[in-house]
Amino acid sequence: METIDNRTWKEKLEAAKAKAKEKAEEAKKWVVTHTAEITVGATIVLPIVGGIIKEVAKASRDKEERIHRERDIYDPRKGRTYRLKRTPKPWEWDEIDYRYDAGENYSSILHDMNLI
Repeated sequence: METIDNRTWKEKLEAAKAKAKEKAEEAKKWVVTHTAEITVGATIVLPIVGGIIKEVAKASRDKEERIHRERDIYDPRKGRTYRLKRTPKPWEWDEIDYRYDAGENYSSILHDMNLI
């Protein structure tokens, strides 16, 4: 059977705040009584968590560097770097190299191929 809650919003908010304060006090008491366990657990867990965070950050950084390596082309003739919309396919790289060796600038090649 359903129970009907006739309390106002403010009354519900006050009840929630009181319950949160009660839980916070219980947590404080637990921390004070279990400091030895917390110290041992922290010395084990924190290095593991730190290593995981370090590896995730490194993987993310490596992915960003790979994307920039694949999508940035530096033109030494103009001294400019071009950021491509997408990574060119292998046959597009061949065409870019062929046309650049023939004397065209990267800007005209990449504009013709709709890569920038």
